[in-house]
Amino acid sequence: MNEILQQILNELKDLKEGQVRIEKKLGSVHKHTAKITEEITGTNMKIDKISDDVDFLKHKEHQTEEDLFKLKKNLHIIK
Repeated sequence: MNEILQQILNELKDLKEGQVRIEKKLGSVHKHTAKITEEITGTNMKIDKISDDVDFLKHKEHQTEEDLFKLKKNLHIIK
C-alpha cells in the first residue's frame, strides 16, 4: 500500500514539475508575442505614414500638372 502511495506521490511530483516547465515556456511565449505585436503596430504606423505621403505626392503631382497645363495654354494664347 505504501508503495502505491509513493508511486502516486512521485507521479504527482512529476506532473507538478511538468506544469512548472509549461508555465515558464508559456511566459516566454507571452513575452515574445507582446514584443512582436508591438513591432507590428509600429510597422503598421510607418506603413500608414508612407501611404499618406504617397497620396500627398500624387496630389501635388496632379496639381503641378494642372499648373503646367495652364501655363502652356496661356503661352499659346500669347504667341
